[in-house]
Amino acid sequence: MKVSPWVFATLLATSAAAAPPEADPAAHTVVVPYDAARPLAGQTPQQYYLGYEDFQRLWSSAKENRRPPAAPEDKAPPEAALGSAHHRLELAADGVSWSAEMQAGSRGAWAELEVAPKWKTGGLAPVALPIEISADGVPTPVQEGSIRLEKPGNHALTARGWMPRPPGWTKLELQLPRSAARLLEVRVPPGEGQPTVESGRWIASRTEPGAGGARVHVYLLKTEAVVSLRRALAGRFVADGPVATAAWRGSLMRYEASPAAFDATLELEFPGVTRNQVSFSLDSDWVLDGLELQAAPGGSAPDRLTRVTPQTESGLTRYQVQWAGETAQAVQLHLRGHRIGSDAAASTTPRFSAEARRLSTEWTLLAEAALDIEPQPDAAWQQLPERSGSEKTDLRAVGRFSATGAATLAYQVAPARQRSSATADYLIQLSPNRCEVTAALTLVHFRDPWHHLSVGLPPGFEVVEVRGSSVRDWHRDGDQLRVDFDRPDPMARLVLQLLSNTPDAANGWTLRALGLQGFEKYRTRVDLATHAAMNLTLQLPAAERAIIEEPPEASRSQLKVKSPLMVRRSLRSEEEAWAFTAALVEQAPRFSVDATLLAQATAAGLRLSQHLAVKVEQGAVPQLEFRLPASLPEGAISGEALRDHSSRVEGDQRIYQCVFQSGILDATTMSLEIVLPPQGEISLPFVEVPGSVGLRRFFLLDNASQREMRVAETTGVEVASAKAPPYVPATLSAPRYYAGRGAQNGVLRVAFEELDATAGTRAVVTLAAITTLWRADGERWDTIQYTLFNRALQFLPVHLPAEAELIAVTVNDQPVRADEETREDQRIYLIPLIQTAVGATSSQVTLITRRAAPSGGLPTHLEMKDPELPGLTVERTVWTTWLPPGYRVKKQDGNLEEIAEESREAEEAQTLLADLARFNRELQGNAYENRADAQQAMKRAEQIEQKLTETANKIAQGNQSKLQFLNRAGVADLADQIALNGKANYDLGNLRQEIHAQSQALDDNKTQQNSRIQKAAPMKGAQAKSFKWLFNNPPETDSTTGLDRSPSPSQIDLGESVQIASDFLREPPDAPSARIPGLERRAEQSRGLRMGRAAIVSDSIDGLVMTGGATWSASAAPASAGDPFSAPTPVLPPPDAKKSEIAVRELPRRIQTSDDEAKPPSEPVTRAG
Repeated sequence: MKVSPWVFATLLATSAAAAPPEADPAAHTVVVPYDAARPLAGQTPQQYYLGYEDFQRLWSSAKENRRPPAAPEDKAPPEAALGSAHHRLELAADGVSWSAEMQAGSRGAWAELEVAPKWKTGGLAPVALPIEISADGVPTPVQEGSIRLEKPGNHALTARGWMPRPPGWTKLELQLPRSAARLLEVRVPPGEGQPTVESGRWIASRTEPGAGGARVHVYLLKTEAVVSLRRALAGRFVADGPVATAAWRGSLMRYEASPAAFDATLELEFPGVTRNQVSFSLDSDWVLDGLELQAAPGGSAPDRLTRVTPQTESGLTRYQVQWAGETAQAVQLHLRGHRIGSDAAASTTPRFSAEARRLSTEWTLLAEAALDIEPQPDAAWQQLPERSGSEKTDLRAVGRFSATGAATLAYQVAPARQRSSATADYLIQLSPNRCEVTAALTLVHFRDPWHHLSVGLPPGFEVVEVRGSSVRDWHRDGDQLRVDFDRPDPMARLVLQLLSNTPDAANGWTLRALGLQGFEKYRTRVDLATHAAMNLTLQLPAAERAIIEEPPEASRSQLKVKSPLMVRRSLRSEEEAWAFTAALVEQAPRFSVDATLLAQATAAGLRLSQHLAVKVEQGAVPQLEFRLPASLPEGAISGEALRDHSSRVEGDQRIYQCVFQSGILDATTMSLEIVLPPQGEISLPFVEVPGSVGLRRFFLLDNASQREMRVAETTGVEVASAKAPPYVPATLSAPRYYAGRGAQNGVLRVAFEELDATAGTRAVVTLAAITTLWRADGERWDTIQYTLFNRALQFLPVHLPAEAELIAVTVNDQPVRADEETREDQRIYLIPLIQTAVGATSSQVTLITRRAAPSGGLPTHLEMKDPELPGLTVERTVWTTWLPPGYRVKKQDGNLEEIAEESREAEEAQTLLADLARFNRELQGNAYENRADAQQAMKRAEQIEQKLTETANKIAQGNQSKLQFLNRAGVADLADQIALNGKANYDLGNLRQEIHAQSQALDDNKTQQNSRIQKAAPMKGAQAKSFKWLFNNPPETDSTTGLDRSPSPSQIDLGESVQIASDFLREPPDAPSARIPGLERRAEQSRGLRMGRAAIVSDSIDGLVMTGGATWSASAAPASAGDPFSAPTPVLPPPDAKKSEIAVRELPRRIQTSDDEAKPPSEPVTRAG
C-alpha cells in the first residue's frame, strides 16, 4: 500500500485502533513532514508548516508586538540658546562692521532665538542692529533681532551687519547676544592704537599681512552682556621716543671686601601703543652685569631680547634695548650691576635717567654687618617704611627712600662698631647652708671672634664646672676665670656652675653678678629657687631700675628648676654690675582637700570608699589627719605616698593619722575602704579634715545589687553633674552625683528595698535612638529603638502621642505583640521584655509608628514629641530627622545643639560602654556562680572592648576626612561645619578617655581573677578590695604649686635639679654669622590655608534623669509641587532625603526650626541637645 508523505497532525494523535477520533483542541492546523522511506513510529516531529492565512495573521501580530512604544509627547515650550560665539568688529572712520559665527541649540519646533546685537546712540535706548543671518547655510528672516529655528537640534549660524558712526567717534557700547562662551576680535586701521575693552580680557594681538599694517586684537569677553569699546586714535607704532612713565626700584648693596653693587627693576609704561625698544641711562662708572626682559603687570609678554646697544656721553651710558616682536602697554627690565674702581667713604647711588614724561626713583640701602651706612638724603628724597623680607638675606637693611625725577642719594660708609652684647641667665638655688649658681652666658662680638674669655668670680664661690660647645680648656686665676676656645667664633655660649657653703649671715646670702667687662649691652635674668617649704625675702639696691622684679611665670630664662625646688622670685637688669641680699624664711603649710565618697550597693552589702585628694598650695605637708564617725568600723587605708597610718577613737569620732614618706609639695591621694552589712537605711559619713583651708565633699551613689537603692533624705547636699568630682572610680554603671554645700556637715541617708517589695525603677534605658521621616504630604513615620538593661521589669510601658499609630514592635529583632491599657486617661502600650541575666548584654526594643498626613499637606510648623516611658530613666537620646527634597532645618529653640554624624556614633557607642562597665563591675564583685560563666563574661567584655576601639578609630578617621574635605571644598557654612567637627573631636576624646578607663579595669580583672570563681562571701572592713580611682576631668597645668616633676623633651639635665634648653649647648653650624642675633638668615614665610571662623563650645550635663518628653518643631516651604516619595519605608529613608541629626541628653528637650530656602542642601545637618 502506498502512503502519502504528508499526514495531518490529527491523524498522528490517534491510535491505530479503530476508536472514534476525538475533537481537535488546537486553534489551527499544522502540517508535519516525515521521511516516507522509514517507519512512521520511529520518527519525531522536527518542524511544521502553517497555512498561509494563519502565517500572515501571526506574522502581523509579531510585528505589532515588536513595535517600540510611542515616545511621550514633549509638552515643554520650544526654546533655544547660544552655546558659543566668535564676534568680529572692524573699526572704520564712519562706522563699525560686525560679523559673527555662532553655535546654537534648540528644543521644539520653531524655537525663537535672539541673535542681533544692540547698540546705543547718545542717550537713547539700545536698538537692534539690522543684520543678515544664515542658519545651517539657509538665509533666515530676522524679526526684531530674533529668528525662529524650524527643527530642534544643533545649528551653525553666520551673521553680519553695519553700524554707522559719526566722524571722529571714539566710544562704542554694544550689547551682544548672550552665549556660554564669547570671543571678540577687533580690527583697527593702520596707525591706530589698541582699543580698550572694559568687559573683556586681552589675549593676543597680530598684524595682518598685506593690509597696510592693520592690527587685530583678540579679547576673551566676560559674562557681562554690554561691551564698552574705546578707540585709541593717538596711538602710533613708534620705535623710539619717550614713554609715559618710568619707575626705578633698586637695592644698593655695600660689601667690605668687594665693590658696591645694585639689583633693580625698571618698569616702563606706554598705554595705548606697542613698542619693540626702550632706552635708559646710568652713570658711566657703573656697568651692567645682567639684563633680563620681563612682562610687566598689565602688559603683554615680550619676545626674546635681540640687542642691547650702550653709548657713553657726558658721564652717562645710554642703553638701547630691543626685542623681537611688539609689546603693548608696558615692559619691565631686571638689571644687575656694580661700580668700577674703589668706593669712597662718602658716596652716592648711581644716577639713573630715562626718556619718559614721568620718572620716579626708589632705592633701598643694604650693608654687610662689618659696615655702618648713614644715609644723607636731601629735600628731594622721602623715607619709606622697610619692606618685610629681603632677597639679600646676608645683608641688613639701612633705609628705603623714594624721589620724583632723576636724583642720587648720598650716604656715608664707615667700619661697623663692635656691637658686643652679653646675655646672662642665672638660676640661683638657695638653702640655709648652700648656694648653687648656674649661669648660662651668651657673649657676642659682631666683628672680632672669641679666642679667650676672662670672667670675674664673686667672692666665696668655687667653680664646679664650665661647659660649652667650643670650650677647649679653663682654669681659675685668683678671682678670674680664664676660658680658652678651640676655634674662633663671633658668638660664645657657655654654662658656669658655682658653689658656696658660707652664707654671710644666718639664712642670708649676698649675691653678685659675674664680672663681664667691655660689652656695649647687658641683659640679665635672675631666677631664685628654694625648697617648696621655704620662701625668700630680698633687699634690692636703692638705685632706681638697677634691678627690676617680675613675676616668676614671666621669666624666659634658658634654665629651669626641678622638684622639689621651685622658683620663688625673678629679677632682670641691664646693668654691668649688680648685687642684692636674699634671706630664707620658712612658711607654714597650706593645703586643700577634695573628698569623694563612693557608696556602692553590692550583694555583700554597702561598700564605702572614701577618696581624699590633697592639693598643697604652700609649704610642705608631712602628715594628714581626717575624721569619720566612730560608729563606722575601722577601714583599710592605701596611698602611694603613705609611710605609716594609725587610728584612735575620741568621743563620737574616729581619728585617722597618716604620715607621708616625705613632705608633700604638690599633691597626693589616698583612699579608705569600708564594707557595711545590708541594712534598711544608712546615713553616709561626712569626712572632716582639720587644718585644711578648703574642703569640698562629693558623694557617688551606685547600685550594683539586686536591691532597689533610693535617697531617703538630703540636707546640706545638692545634685551635681558627672564632671564635678575631680576623681571617680573606674567601674561604675549609672551613678548619681551629689556635692556638699559649704564646710558644714549635712545628711545624706540612703534606703534599700528588695525588688519584690517595691515598684521602683527596675530597668535603665541607656539610649533612645529616634528616626523621624517626613513625607512631602505631611505624613510622618518614626522608628524608636531603646537600648535597655532590664533588672526585673516584665513589661516596658510606652506612652505614645495621641496622633501616633503603633505599626510594629520587636525585641532583640524578634516580633512581639504589645498589649494596651489605660492609666490615668492615658493610652499605655506594654511591651514584653526579657530580663537581662548576669553576663548578658543589653536588650534592643524597636517601635515603628505612623502619623497620618494633615489635611493641608506638610505644614510650615512641625511639632515633634517623643514617646514617654513612665517611671523609667533615659540616659541619652539621639534623634535623627529626614526631610523631603526642598526642605532644610533653619532654626531651633530649646536645649538642642547641632552635632555631626561622628558625634551621633559616639553617643551610640556609649551603650556598649555601659555594657562593658557592667561586665567589669560583675567581674570585680565575683558575681558569677562558676568559672565557665566568668570566662564567658570575660570573653564578651573583650569583644565589646575591641568593638569600641574600632568604633573610636572609625569615628576619628571619618572626622579627619570630613575636615580635609571642608578645607578643600567651597562650603557656604564652613565655620559652622568646622565647629561641628570640633564638637565631634571633643565627644571622641571623652569616649576614648572612658574606653581607656574601662580597658584598665578589664586588665585588672584579668590579672586578679582567681583560679576558681565562685560567688564572693561578705567582705570585712580591712579585707575589701580597693577601688581604682581615676582623674575625672584633670586640669592641663598646675599653676598653684609651680612644680615640674617630669623633664621637658626640649630640656637637658645639668645635675639633679637644673635643666637647660637642649639647643643652648648644641654644636653650632659651620657659618658663624648664621648664629649671631641680627644676622640670622630669614626663612621664607610659608603661606597656609586660612580656615574660616570656628566657635567650638562643649557644654555637657551628665547623670541627670529625664523628667519629661522631648519636643521638636520645624517649619519649611516646599521647593516644588508633587510628592517625591511614592512608597515610604519606615526604617530606611530615601537616599535623596534631607538628613538632620538631633541628639538629646537627659533633659526635657525642645527645638524649633524653620525653612531657609526652597533648595535642598548638599550636606546633611545634625543637631543635638
